[in-house]
Amino acid sequence: MRNRAWWIPLFLALGSALSQFYIFRSVYWAPGLDGGYYVLQVQSLMQGERIFQDNSLLFPVLVWMGHLTGDVVLGNELAAALFYGVSVFFFSAAAMQMTERRGAGIVTGLYVWFSPAMLSLSSEFLKNQMGMALWSVVWWGLSHRRWWVVFGALGLTVFVHKLMAAVGILTVLLYGFARWNGQHRKYVLWLGILVSIVVLMGVLSSEDLKRFLVGMETPTGRIKRLMVLFSWDLWWFEFVWFHAMPWIALAVLWRSSWKWVLPPLLLCFCAWGLPLRSDELAWRFLLLCAPVTGLLLSMVSRYWISGAILLILIATYPINVAHINNGKPDYEAWRSHIPTLQANIASSQRVVAHRGVCGYISAYGGIHCENFDPQEDIDLWWRVVYGLGARQINPYVQSGEEVVIPLVRGYSLVQERVYRRFREENKNRYSLLRHPRNPYRPRPGYVYKPSTSP
Repeated sequence: MRNRAWWIPLFLALGSALSQFYIFRSVYWAPGLDGGYYVLQVQSLMQGERIFQDNSLLFPVLVWMGHLTGDVVLGNELAAALFYGVSVFFFSAAAMQMTERRGAGIVTGLYVWFSPAMLSLSSEFLKNQMGMALWSVVWWGLSHRRWWVVFGALGLTVFVHKLMAAVGILTVLLYGFARWNGQHRKYVLWLGILVSIVVLMGVLSSEDLKRFLVGMETPTGRIKRLMVLFSWDLWWFEFVWFHAMPWIALAVLWRSSWKWVLPPLLLCFCAWGLPLRSDELAWRFLLLCAPVTGLLLSMVSRYWISGAILLILIATYPINVAHINNGKPDYEAWRSHIPTLQANIASSQRVVAHRGVCGYISAYGGIHCENFDPQEDIDLWWRVVYGLGARQINPYVQSGEEVVIPLVRGYSLVQERVYRRFREENKNRYSLLRHPRNPYRPRPGYVYKPSTSP
């Protein structure tokens, strides 16, 4: 990147960081399904303890931000906005270096800024967002052939987020395969695969690998997943667009060495033929298409094409922001029901609720919550039940037990032993008993456990 062009990515980075911070501050709660998780972990670390066995390098950053601002939620939001700006800066700068055109930096920077997928990633997954920022540094290092930057960023990513570390290693491996020609290419490929396996085996546990390799997904399954994703209020166009990207990329980059890097990455992120069937994992991979798509658009020689795409994204940006702030769960509605939960659940007791609601109850209600089927003494547990209320469950309440307590519309509070009795006798009758909003699986091994068991 030419020295006099540095202002392009800087301007875009500042604009994106400020806009993202404004979006976060427009609501009082920590955004996203994992917002409560990060609040709890940072609060515990600031008090000299650690609630969850999560040693990501993200948390020292969040703790520092919390001390700086005096508010954990504000510190987390400020960190997320800064990571967003860093991502925009380095992807934009990398695009200018890769194409030797200023306009390419503008295209990539604007796409990463206004992409609904990037909005969702920043709002939902803070560790992912820090990993994304480091991944953008990897791209900048590759485009400038600054290897100390590449491997320095990769080294940090390993200790921030496992998924993004794997993605970063794959990116470097594909870049090496694209750049070395002839007979040396196969040696570079196999050496890279060997090094990647060694590094990842040192980072990923057997449970992590099980999470990745859970069976093949059919085209029909992929379509059903997309229909579920639409319910998250992200604009459907971008997800259809992502699935077309690998083939568009091949056509655009047919005569470029980058055809060995961008299309394979896009294919890995959105293909249904790969063993990436986990709902959350498939969702996160799909979101990673956004910056790669931005880099690809910067390589399209006819700017009217990328301009048209960007115009659509910018025009719908207010709608996408509103969807992010008004998404599910409805934390504003839950705010008024925290006293009800506190009045019924004793300090020695616990509650089960689905992800998002669970983190909110823990962070803002001070109640120990799990979003998995408890395996301990069920007499210590309550449950927030979705879609099944007093009419269905009260007939199973026995003498000395509490009747169903209504909460937010569609939700009820039930003693766990009553719920288990109801579930056992109706397991083949109500599909809601195996709905994601009614946790029915034990905690998987790859999920961080609390440092102290209830």
